[in-house]
Amino acid sequence: MSITRFQVNADDARIRQTVQSWLDGLRLELPAPITLDITRGFVPSPIEAGRTIFEQPAVTISHGPPSYDLRVAWRLAPACATLPKDSTQIHIAISDSGAQRLDDFLNTFLITVIILSLRRVGWHHVHAASAEDPSGRGWLIAGDARAGKSTTAALMASRGWRVGSDDTTFLARDNGAFCAWSTRQPLALRRGGHTLLGDNQFKRNTRRNKFVCWPEQLGGSWTNRIVPDIILFSKPGARVTTCEPIKPIEALAELVRWSAWVMLEPDLAQNHLDLLNTIAQRTTSYRAQLGSDLFQDPTRLSAILP
Repeated sequence: MSITRFQVNADDARIRQTVQSWLDGLRLELPAPITLDITRGFVPSPIEAGRTIFEQPAVTISHGPPSYDLRVAWRLAPACATLPKDSTQIHIAISDSGAQRLDDFLNTFLITVIILSLRRVGWHHVHAASAEDPSGRGWLIAGDARAGKSTTAALMASRGWRVGSDDTTFLARDNGAFCAWSTRQPLALRRGGHTLLGDNQFKRNTRRNKFVCWPEQLGGSWTNRIVPDIILFSKPGARVTTCEPIKPIEALAELVRWSAWVMLEPDLAQNHLDLLNTIAQRTTSYRAQLGSDLFQDPTRLSAILP
């Protein structure tokens, strides 16, 4: 059975090989082809892209007339992506200075382009870790950058769970089921989580200022797909872990909160909202206070659920 992955075309062979290798490493099995056409040289001014509708530390996202295509501009070095609203052919221009910073290009600019391009094939991003416990239940742990997602995913892996992502998850419909897809990337912990976990398998990543490790190194395994049964909306810092069940309407509000791109493009927003609503209705959701007791007994997380 053939697997559909991203296809890269570029006029610079080094850029093509680097980008294609990075994308292949993510191991995303796409429901439809997505092509990136990359040219090196002139980069259009972001001013031409229309109204700014979203900003991150390294990128600006714009949308407006005449075409209403989405434009992503990179601020660390000139680069710009154009994402047509009705096409999976993505056009990217990168400057000579940007071509000298390909690692930054991949991890601060292109990852944003990938997230937005996946919306065009029905995959919608949520800030969540994903895992499957030994009984086969699928878990999502959603929250902000310091919600304990990565540390909890690492703890799950250490107990033999199958772990997908520790941060970047894509919700989608798949043959009538609703599932969560993950990229193949190492778990990445801040110093505090690494110290608490106390596992020497983690290596320092100086660029991200984090400690990284693969699930297999902790005793677990990686999975690219789970079917969510349980959602935790997590906060760290408690002494004792607690979980409080919430209603589907509350779960939907939380999912929207942690799906930053949900209202970005009007033509795609309704599908994204419908998917979040279905996931909220078909799962059991909890607000969780994650405590230090999990480091002594990671199985407590399953045991305390009502």
